[in-house]
Amino acid sequence: SDAARRPRFVFVLTTFPGRGQRLAQSVRSLRQQRGSNPAERIIVSAARQFRRSNISADADLARLNASLHGQEPAQPAVETMECENDDGPGTKLLCPLRRLRALASETSDRPLYVLLADDDVTYRSWVLERLDAALTPSQAENTPPAVLAFDVYTLTDVGKAVTGGMHPGLLVSSGHAVVAIRLDLLAGIEAYFKCVVSLEPRAVLHDDVWLSMFLQDVKGVLPIRFSGTPFEMASRLFPDSHSSTYSFRSPGALNLLDGSAAEAARRNITGRDKEFHAAVSRAANASNVDRAAVNVAMANVRRRILLERLCGVRADATMCVGEWCNASKPREWGAHYTRVPSWP
Repeated sequence: SDAARRPRFVFVLTTFPGRGQRLAQSVRSLRQQRGSNPAERIIVSAARQFRRSNISADADLARLNASLHGQEPAQPAVETMECENDDGPGTKLLCPLRRLRALASETSDRPLYVLLADDDVTYRSWVLERLDAALTPSQAENTPPAVLAFDVYTLTDVGKAVTGGMHPGLLVSSGHAVVAIRLDLLAGIEAYFKCVVSLEPRAVLHDDVWLSMFLQDVKGVLPIRFSGTPFEMASRLFPDSHSSTYSFRSPGALNLLDGSAAEAARRNITGRDKEFHAAVSRAANASNVDRAAVNVAMANVRRRILLERLCGVRADATMCVGEWCNASKPREWGAHYTRVPSWP
């Protein structure tokens, strides 16, 4: 029956020293999700030692655990996990993989979806309910998406981040807005991550991009965006899955890692095209790790991987995946999923 095939959900997050208050608020919002198919648990991971900080996240995890006492509802349970490696924001996915696979093996007939979330965002109470509605099989749709995202953007072949699906390029799931990935799709992701980071060390900083590269270039799977029609995306009529994000101002955020380079670029240039050319220049220096420069670096390493067929990519993988790649005019803003109930 459809009920027996309903998806199982596990939220995963990671954190960085200094984010304890935001982390507790984020986890609280995930525990308070409504719906008839609640998440089984929330796994919060943190590295023992961080590449970018000599401070541990022990105080942040302790603050989280203290915040859970007496909190309602009692479920889902929250697990904290200490990780051997600091794999940047991708720690949220890579660190608990063994645990997630063990959980998946407990019930073989119900697919387990990993729900990626951020530690500095508060989520709306209907996020899980909407995911469940879109991923539960019905007579009209017997094959739910393998990857579902509330929002997407495109990383073009030269490294510009633009509206999702409007230009040829890599369709990237926006991790801060919650991304659901069927666990079985992640076989081989550890080796892929190590391969990409060996070619471009800055990849460790941008999990949204390397994860989307893995899904599309290795697995051949596009993320499906289901949070509104193209008109709603443009006019912002549909509600965001989260309240205002602090991602760009949080300790360790990518935009803050090389603030001096980004600020110098803003002072000396005007216009987005000139700013992009400045990012290209910064990307040539491996020590520059502001967001725009890292985007360019990721586009460059992806081009090399596809050209030389490295890291296990498919033989037919190309820089652009999707129906808009060869269209004279974009036919759709990314892969769009319409089988979703009306928004609250």
